[in-house]
Amino acid sequence: MDTTQYKSKLEDMLKEIETQLEELAKSDPSEAGERSVHNETEDRYMETERGFRVNEIIEDLNYKKGEIIHALEKIDNGTYGFCEETNEKISEDRLKAVPYARYCVNHQDDTATEPVS
Repeated sequence: MDTTQYKSKLEDMLKEIETQLEELAKSDPSEAGERSVHNETEDRYMETERGFRVNEIIEDLNYKKGEIIHALEKIDNGTYGFCEETNEKISEDRLKAVPYARYCVNHQDDTATEPVS
């Protein structure tokens, strides 16, 4: 399998995620300057709610970043494109859709609760 196109796509995805993470780090809701003297309790609630949402997005992006880095490592060591459960080839269609896939379609659900290593 020629991994050149996948490596390029993964590197682009990684750059995009890193940009998004940098932007999110700059958008701390408590520093937004939207606080009103008359609505301090309401403003704190809004900051907290936005903070939770931002943190969830950051967690998702960091997870995806880890998966992409793992896929790039697999390209470098020659194991990219093989299911980590069965060691069989992952279909090209799946890799095109999810270039950082660790598992073939048949085994993805079986491993959904496993922690990222």
